[in-house]
Amino acid sequence: SSRTLCPEGTVIDLSSADVSRSWLGVEESTPLIEAVRKGESIKVIVDLAKKYSRCVNGEDEIALIIAAQAGKAELVSALIPFEAGICVPRQGRTALRAARQGSTALMAAAARGHADSVSLLAPLEAGFADHFGKTALMRAAERGDAGVVSLLAAKEAGMKDSDGRTALMLAAERDSESSVSLLIDKEAGLADARGRTALMLSAMRGFDKSVALLRAKEVGMADSTGKTALMFAAEYASAKCVSLLVAQETGMADATGTTALMFAAERGFDQCVSLL
Repeated sequence: SSRTLCPEGTVIDLSSADVSRSWLGVEESTPLIEAVRKGESIKVIVDLAKKYSRCVNGEDEIALIIAAQAGKAELVSALIPFEAGICVPRQGRTALRAARQGSTALMAAAARGHADSVSLLAPLEAGFADHFGKTALMRAAERGDAGVVSLLAAKEAGMKDSDGRTALMLAAERDSESSVSLLIDKEAGLADARGRTALMLSAMRGFDKSVALLRAKEVGMADSTGKTALMFAAEYASAKCVSLLVAQETGMADATGTTALMFAAERGFDQCVSLL
């Protein structure tokens, strides 16, 4: 269920209709939200927040999330005393709302690379995950945003989404060397729901730079079918990745007895075959 940390520090469950109705108002929009969109002065925002804060508009957003999305750090700072910690329970039926289910202002800022807003919100909102288990750190990692990753790694590293994936895996899939470097000591060795590691995900995409960073930590690991990073590299014709992994994983076979050499040979990847 969605969780919200209210300003008093009490954790409440917004899946409860009674709580959500009594604590969060639901409007198509409010003067506060419109003022944030227009970029009104801090004084105007604060005055309106005293009356209209913690109200969700027709798009399941609060004023703080809108400010964070826009990277308006000064407005984020002004709204923090009123709305920080709210994890909005997304009840809408559209695909857009479903994708945002359980979002916080920190997640919104991280997803757009607004480092100033992330710095303001992280002490209050780090550690929340949305309906899909995705955190603010994961959003930054999948963008390859090392600056935001560095702000959140200490607080959210080690968390997994609903598919068992970590921020390191998302960074590796993007071949973001800087983000991988920041996360490797905190998340290396973890596997997703299919048993795949960041190294495997990099190898299957031919991302040799990430493979070079990750191999010391994850080489020799196998997924739920027994496949290794070397096998994925051979299967997807990544000669550079094969050359990085062959010394340590050659000879290993998956659950069907297939080796990396067999994967490459079956597909006619001659360069990989010659390396194996």
